[in-house]
Amino acid sequence: FFPSYMFLLAAVGAPTTGSRPATLLVDNGSKRAASTLALRAAAERLSLLTGGAVEPISLRWSDGVAADALAGRPARTLQSALRQLAEDGVDAAAIVPLFLGPSDGLAE
Repeated sequence: FFPSYMFLLAAVGAPTTGSRPATLLVDNGSKRAASTLALRAAAERLSLLTGGAVEPISLRWSDGVAADALAGRPARTLQSALRQLAEDGVDAAAIVPLFLGPSDGLAE
């Protein structure tokens, strides 16, 4: 999926539309609900600090966690988030890594 969405990654900075780029706080992902909830809490704190929306996103795995374990709101992966941004016509995204390390998530 990366080649088709590279324009979003390359466009970090001021988007051509003049609006603020989407901000995605991205972690490696986990099959544990607690990890996704912690990512959401970090994204909320970052949102308060920056004054803009920050979306909690995982590279992988978290979309396998049942939504009822996540207060009824399913987790999102980077692939699905970038796809949705592209469908919504968003032309820029700031990807903020959170504890990204050696992982197969970027290789697939």
